[in-house]
Amino acid sequence: MKYALIIIALLATVGLRAQNIIPQSGRGFAVIRGSVENNTDTSLEYVLPGFLDDSPDTIIIDRGGQFMKRIGVGQEVQDMEIVIGAGAGLYLYVEPNDTINLHWDAKDPEASLSISSPRPGRAMELQTQLLLCKRFIPRLRELDESLYKEQQPDSVKFRKLNGLYNEEITALLARPVTTLTDKIVTDTYFRYAGFLLLHQALEGHDLLLTKPYTGTDVPFLMKQGFPMKRYEVESEEAFRTSSPYRQFLFNYIRFCKVPFKSYEISEQTWPLLLPDYYKALGSFHSREMRDWFITKFIMDGFEFYPFEEADTVYRDFMTKNPAPFYADTLQRFYADFLKLKPGSPAPGFVLKNEAGQDVSLSDFRGRMVYIDFWGVGCGPCIWDIKNRVPALHSKYKDKALVFINICVDSDEKAWKNSLRELNLDGVNLLAEGWTHNLVCKAYHIVGIPHYCLIGKDGRIINAGAPTPSDAGLFRLIDKHL
Repeated sequence: MKYALIIIALLATVGLRAQNIIPQSGRGFAVIRGSVENNTDTSLEYVLPGFLDDSPDTIIIDRGGQFMKRIGVGQEVQDMEIVIGAGAGLYLYVEPNDTINLHWDAKDPEASLSISSPRPGRAMELQTQLLLCKRFIPRLRELDESLYKEQQPDSVKFRKLNGLYNEEITALLARPVTTLTDKIVTDTYFRYAGFLLLHQALEGHDLLLTKPYTGTDVPFLMKQGFPMKRYEVESEEAFRTSSPYRQFLFNYIRFCKVPFKSYEISEQTWPLLLPDYYKALGSFHSREMRDWFITKFIMDGFEFYPFEEADTVYRDFMTKNPAPFYADTLQRFYADFLKLKPGSPAPGFVLKNEAGQDVSLSDFRGRMVYIDFWGVGCGPCIWDIKNRVPALHSKYKDKALVFINICVDSDEKAWKNSLRELNLDGVNLLAEGWTHNLVCKAYHIVGIPHYCLIGKDGRIINAGAPTPSDAGLFRLIDKHL
């Protein structure tokens, strides 16, 4: 499940506790406005990546294809992703007092998308970002898919990703250098480093320019000859300004054996429960970054690990005197998550099945329920459904166990088409509007696939249950059946 979450974070709009709780020293506003030709949509989705959470929201498109929204941003530059058309991503940096104009034709949004600003300097910066998005995001997606499908040596994976990274940086530096150029370079570096990590090709490699730029005004590129790999060095500046760096750092700490080469960490001191927590405690020099990482890790831990493990880490971390706003955040989150503690009544819901009939969780009282929160656009979800789910369903087909499959990322038409293609048995339900759906909020669904096991008495057994390929799931089911 961990790697599935990285894919979602790197390639898709996610999110998904809808708040950004890092304090802001001040707030300003930006206006996003524009028009769509041949429009068929009623809204435009966007995400403001935060420190602990992303803030997803929508912009209403009227019948004439016009839209406008005033969006709150901090004093500094705010990262923003807008979903244009059928999932195409536009990555922007939004400033207070910005006015950003967008226009596209819904028949071919990626090719027709244009961007402008009343301020010439900002218009140039925005057009640079649009150029990079159009030219390199589709190629990066294609490369990711090919690397995922093909079994290639790490050196080959690195060469391909480093080559595309070089092309993108070269294209960026062919444009006029502005105050945002260094941030774009930093973000680009850590975005590609994230894909190296995803494809397990980071170890021993560092993204380098084949033709180093000398005399550049971009500080990040001046570190080409730095004795350590750049991803092995803490950077509080990048931490505060770069959401790709924070995403990379969060995954790097969890998936690399020794996160920072400059620190000595004895594996013998790691307990069995969630060693990543203790790895983080022993890794960071920066108290700010340490508290951020562990707070985020605990919040994710409650959603994807057994409750007892996350609870142990939460209680221990609260004795480490975290900064007040992190401590307050965790206390509020913990109080809310206790509703999903093993033994708590499972949150009820009523959703439509493929026949348009209402189905309630309470309909299955007296039988165990295994819920699969999945999506038609989620590769790991589909892989599980094709390769692992049939055996699981077959093993328990005559038992008092119901399989409920809740699709969270699709409209009704695409969902039904996918059901026919997958021949997915069980109880199939649709929860449209992932980021706003009450069922997803009640079960804290922040990434898919996500599984939940509910007992015959309607009480939670495990809100972050093992996957269909995990032998622990069979033991858990057999124990409670």
